Amino acid sequence: MSGWRCCPRETTAPWTSLVAYDRHGRQHLLDAQVAPTFPVLIVDIDTGQAVQEGMALINAGLQARGLQSADRLTVAADGATSLDVTRLDRIRLADDGEPWALGGAEVFAVVSGLQTGKAEPEMATVSLPYLDHDKTDYTPGQALVIWGNYRFDTANVQLFEEDGDTNYKDLLIALTEGVKLALGAFAPEYAVIADIGGAILKAMPSGWFTNDTDYLDSFYLLQRGQTYTGRMGAANNARVTLSPLTLQ
Repeated sequence: MSGWRCCPRETTAPWTSLVAYDRHGRQHLLDAQVAPTFPVLIVDIDTGQAVQEGMALINAGLQARGLQSADRLTVAADGATSLDVTRLDRIRLADDGEPWALGGAEVFAVVSGLQTGKAEPEMATVSLPYLDHDKTDYTPGQALVIWGNYRFDTANVQLFEEDGDTNYKDLLIALTEGVKLALGAFAPEYAVIADIGGAILKAMPSGWFTNDTDYLDSFYLLQRGQTYTGRMGAANNARVTLSPLTLQ
C-alpha cells in the first residue's frame, strides 16, 4: 500500500473520492475527505507559485483596464506623505475547502469598492500564502486594503481558495467584463459598494463554487481607520481581526 500514487485532479465536484494506483498499476478509490492511514505519493504542480504569478497578472490587467489605481498618498501640510492601510492581524477559517490530497490551501483575496474619481469599480487581488489550513489561527500582520483609492473610504474583501486549475485570464475577464456587466450603469453611491462584491460573485463561473476555485467568505463595507476584532464573514466561515495602520 505504501507505493500508491494519487492524482488530486479528480473533476467530480464536490469531491467524494480520489483515484489512486498501487505499484502494480491497479486502480483504487480513496475517500477525498478522510486521509488514508497509509502513505500516498501526490503528484501536483506548485500551486503557491502559480497563485503569486496569477495575482500579478490579474493586478496588471486591472490596472491596464482602468479598474485599479496607483497608490494614492496622503500629503500633509509640511509636505510629508503617508499611506493608510488596513492590516490583517489575525485570520481563521472554519473550512478551507481543500481535500487532504492537495495539501495546504492557497488563499487569495479580492478587494473591491468604488473609484474616487469616476463611476467605476476599484479592484485588487492579494495573495495570502501562509494560510495553509483551516481551524488554525494565523497572525500575518499583512496589509490587506490600501486606502486612498476607494470612494467613501469603504471596501469589500472576499476570500477564495485556489486548487491549481484556475485560468487567471478567465478570472481577469470575470473581474473586468463580468463585474461591469453584472453592475450595469450605476451612480457612484455608497450602496453600490456592497453591490460590487455581489457582482464579483455573480461574475465568477459556477464551477468556481465547487472544487476548482472555492469561494470562502465575504467581508462587506469595511471602513478606513476602523478596528475589527473577531469579525465573522458573511458566510460564517472566516473570522478576522483588522487594524488601521499609517505608513510614513
